[in-house]
Amino acid sequence: MSTITQPAADHTVIANLLAGSRAARSLLHADPALEARLLALLPTSSLRLATTLPAGWTDPADEDALARTLRRDRNLLFLHTAARDLNGLADLAEVMGAWSEFAESAVCKASLAAEQTLRPRHGTPRDDKGNAQQLIPVAMGKLGGRELNVSSDVDLVFAYGEGGGTDGSAPISNQEFFAQATRRVVRLLDERTADGFVFRVDTRLRPDGPSGPPAISFAALEVYLESQGRPWERHAWLKARALTQPHGGALASLVEPFVYRRYLDYGAIASLRELHSRMLADNSRRERERDIKIGPGGIREIEFTAQLFQLIRGGHDPGLRLRPTRAALAALADRGILDSASARTLDDTYVFLRRTEHRLQYFDDAQTHRVPMPGADLDQLAASLDFADSAGLMAELARRREHVSELFARALGKAPGARDGLPGRATGVGPPAEEAWTAVQAEDRDAAAAALERLGSPDALACLPFLEDLARGRAWRSASEAGRERLGRLVRQTLELSGARLPMARTLRGVFGVLNAIGGRETYFALLDEFPAALQRLADISAASPWASDFLARFPALLDELVHLHDVRSHVGAHGIADEIARTVGARDGDVEAQMDALRRLRQRFQFRLALLDIEGLISVQELGDRLSDLADACIATALTQAAGPDGFQGFAVTGFGKLGGKELGYNSDLDLVFVYDPERMEGSRAARLAQKLITWLATPTGAGIVYDTDVRLRPDGISGLLVSSITALRDYEHHRAWTWEHQALTRARACAGDVQVGHAFEDLRREILAQPRDGAALASEVTDMRARMRREHPGSKAGASEWDVKRGSGGLVDVEFMVQYLVLAHAHDHPELLANSGNIALLQTCGRLGLAPRIACGEVAEAYGRMRGLQHRLQLAGEPGGVLARAEAEPGPTQVEALWKHLFGAPPP
Repeated sequence: MSTITQPAADHTVIANLLAGSRAARSLLHADPALEARLLALLPTSSLRLATTLPAGWTDPADEDALARTLRRDRNLLFLHTAARDLNGLADLAEVMGAWSEFAESAVCKASLAAEQTLRPRHGTPRDDKGNAQQLIPVAMGKLGGRELNVSSDVDLVFAYGEGGGTDGSAPISNQEFFAQATRRVVRLLDERTADGFVFRVDTRLRPDGPSGPPAISFAALEVYLESQGRPWERHAWLKARALTQPHGGALASLVEPFVYRRYLDYGAIASLRELHSRMLADNSRRERERDIKIGPGGIREIEFTAQLFQLIRGGHDPGLRLRPTRAALAALADRGILDSASARTLDDTYVFLRRTEHRLQYFDDAQTHRVPMPGADLDQLAASLDFADSAGLMAELARRREHVSELFARALGKAPGARDGLPGRATGVGPPAEEAWTAVQAEDRDAAAAALERLGSPDALACLPFLEDLARGRAWRSASEAGRERLGRLVRQTLELSGARLPMARTLRGVFGVLNAIGGRETYFALLDEFPAALQRLADISAASPWASDFLARFPALLDELVHLHDVRSHVGAHGIADEIARTVGARDGDVEAQMDALRRLRQRFQFRLALLDIEGLISVQELGDRLSDLADACIATALTQAAGPDGFQGFAVTGFGKLGGKELGYNSDLDLVFVYDPERMEGSRAARLAQKLITWLATPTGAGIVYDTDVRLRPDGISGLLVSSITALRDYEHHRAWTWEHQALTRARACAGDVQVGHAFEDLRREILAQPRDGAALASEVTDMRARMRREHPGSKAGASEWDVKRGSGGLVDVEFMVQYLVLAHAHDHPELLANSGNIALLQTCGRLGLAPRIACGEVAEAYGRMRGLQHRLQLAGEPGGVLARAEAEPGPTQVEALWKHLFGAPPP
């Protein structure tokens, strides 16, 4: 980003201007009075100056006066922008903003003048109902994004609302009226006179290009985009902006369905690759190397990178439908689609290249993007960009452009995006992979098995069913010809991958399960085909975790997480999760169904990001529990906000118990919730309705699934009690009617969302109940009796059995939780530090430090608890949700847990 400096002396300002702009020298020579005016206006920003132009034009029908005024104003703005920029007084935003503002004003004034000139003879154009129509200039390209250059042409499409005719003495059709008006606008702006020109106008982006009508009705535009719009035109219309304010919404409703598809559109990658190749083919290699716009690593590749991900995901996320390139890059980084470092690199280079581009255009007021050959101009360019010499500038350009090229190649799924030698799309695969797939399609099991054995499969017959299911499944049967070509390529590459270094059966089960689940949604075939690194990552995930591959098969939209250019860890923090969920769901205000679907997809997306970290060993099981709980809190908070509506949730709080309360959620955990309200601030009937709406938001299945299963049985009196409890009633219940096991549950309870004051009142009550003095012997009896009852209802496995339940088995996780709950209830009256809901490991360590149980034993059990949670978690990732394994794998943990239990209660766990 450039640094804004203080104004220099007048002679220095002019000297820097003349050194950097031959065009400025010519303008000042032709009109010496401009220098004094320029210096007087220099402290004013160019953007502010542009808002005052054109100045002195009062007659809307006087085209000649407008033409003179606009040309003279344009010359002044050129001098003013160049002087401020070359003297370090203006940043890129000011320069682009000034020229975009002036261009917008000029186009609108020219359109008005053209219509006013035609109306005396032809009258006002009207639709069939008599409503007046007007010319609607649509800004495309850099003007659409308000990113115009100092010497840029303006890309315009001219439209109008409805067909019909004019009502004057010489009536003509609306189409003819607006065609004539368009030609007058172009001539008024583009024609060179003694005063110069205003803007070069390019209207070739209109439907059917130069052969199409000069102006088009909205209805005809819609038909064209739906039936004839070509892939490259999506990039053009992405930045389209109606310059007459009342028509912006109508234009967007026509254009957005064409630009942004309802599904994740990975077919855009192939289209962009073709567009980019065609663009490069139009210029020689030598020309491209010096062109900072369309050359490798240039401005266009930065724009294309942003636009690619906008086109892919903008249909799902309206917050990505942004015209300015820098705003789009920031939005992509905010959502984790681009990592922050890559987004910063692209943004910084965009600024640098655009500043360089402006200096190239200041030289001769020409639309050029090519760096000069060695000589005086190159030396001046380097000096104006604060380089000591041209060699330093060229080295910096090369460095920056190389980084952009790498990032653009990754976005297109080219070589830099591949990992560990995975072949790209153009790389062939070995004969065994081809033979295996061909044989399966021909139902030749022997040949297929032999080919699989040559690929390295130790058990070819176990792998065959996965291939056969795919060959006979919906994905293959419903695929188009192009889809089958892509799918076949994916099958062969997966076979190569699994044969090379991954367990084949598990890999094929996962990858082919995902491919089958995709069904007719061929855009996902395109994703995996265009991004070889994504296919490899899917294979790695499938080999590591059947649970994760099954999750992808249920929610294939998450496949795009495999191609994001981001650091996953930086996008799973508590604040980032909460902010993105609240923003994305809130952006769909007014459409409850869309909001509920968005909430479900966001929960799935963030959970999968955490799973990626987990599979790659980048997050501990304790941190994973924290982050999954943060995700649940964020979903509850957003759902509560939406369920409450404009009346808000003042006086209402949601409390979490169990794994949510203790921040130990797993991937498949449900939410134990209790709803509390302040009767002085909310009526009980409204609290009940709000709680029921919240449950609906979280647990009702939609096309996107559910957010969470919820369990509200831990409320006072369980399923026979009221859905919501006032804080007063809850206090009375906990003091006088609650069972000991309900007080045990309070050791892992906390406020998750809602009114902060009510949450604090709940926490005060929780501490009050836990700190009550208790009879130790009676408490121990009640705790062991409850554990025995649980064992009868869920036996688990007894000590010494060949199979052992990590959660419920003797010496397992539940036994640890019961011991911690007993220690808290027994001693919190004398040791307030036990009231903190700090987790079982921390509480065990505190008990050992306080001497409430043997310190060494507490430390051993704390470590064992962490290890057993890890084992339980690994089993879940491996697709073994039952959590059963050989007890020997968990030792010495279970034995240590049983020993501490015996010390506390005088007998082994029941």
